[in-house]
Amino acid sequence: MRIVYDLTREDYWGLNRFHLFHSRRSRLTQRWFGLLLFGWLLFNGIRLGLDPVAATLGTALLLFALAEFTLWNLKRKMMKFPAGKFLGETTLEIDDTGITVQNNVSEGHHLWRAVFAVAEDPRYIFIYTEKNSSLVIPKRAFPDASAAKQFYDMAVRNWRAVEPAAVPNRIP
Repeated sequence: MRIVYDLTREDYWGLNRFHLFHSRRSRLTQRWFGLLLFGWLLFNGIRLGLDPVAATLGTALLLFALAEFTLWNLKRKMMKFPAGKFLGETTLEIDDTGITVQNNVSEGHHLWRAVFAVAEDPRYIFIYTEKNSSLVIPKRAFPDASAAKQFYDMAVRNWRAVEPAAVPNRIP
C-alpha cells in the first residue's frame, strides 16, 4: 500500500506530543518529577504556615499550570522547526518485506524486524523505527477512515508476523 502526503510542523508536534504522553520513559519521568515537586511544594507551603488543604490545592493548581505552560512552550518550539529537514512531501509504501520511505532529504527501506512499535491515535499512525524516532503518517493522507484503518491493520499484521509478542500502541 502506497501513500503520498505532506508532513507539516503540526504533524511533527503531533508525534512529539504522542511520544510525550505514551512512551514508558516519559510517563515514568513525569510521575516521579510530579510526585517530588508536589511533595516539595506541599512541604514548603505547610512550613510557611499555610493551611494543609490550601497548600495541597495551591500545589496541585501550580503543577497543572506548569504542565500546561511546558506543553505550550514545547509546541511553540516545534512550530519553529526548520522546514527543510524532513518536512514536506513524503512517499511511504508498506508491503510484506518492510517500509519504504522517500522525502526531500532521504530515501530508505526499513525491514519489519527493525520496527520497534506500531501505534495510532485519532489523527496519526506512528511506525517506530527506533525507540525515540518514528515515521508519522497523518490519517488525513487517506481518502477515508477505513483506508487509514486498513493501512494500520496491514502495518500491525506485517510487524507482528516477525515479532509475534509485539503489542500495538505500546511505545518503548
